[in-house]
Amino acid sequence: MLGPTSENVPTSGRLTPLVKYAFERTCVIRSVKIALVVGTILALINHSGAILGGSLDAISAAQVLLTYLVPYTVATVGSATQAVAMEK
Repeated sequence: MLGPTSENVPTSGRLTPLVKYAFERTCVIRSVKIALVVGTILALINHSGAILGGSLDAISAAQVLLTYLVPYTVATVGSATQAVAMEK
């Protein structure tokens, strides 16, 4: 059967543990470390000219911040999802 099933549709019962693990200290610290490393690499790849040249405008600065937010979010969701799976 195509379409959503009860196995792949998030429910409030599954979301609550995910959020709980996402805000645990160990998950946050791990995600921050990953975001700092990966975000810095990506920021340098994508914005090194503006960063090193001192010509980073507001839009580019916002893009750099998002460059750090994406790996943080991916690491957090991955870690929290794994923690929920290990709990079962």
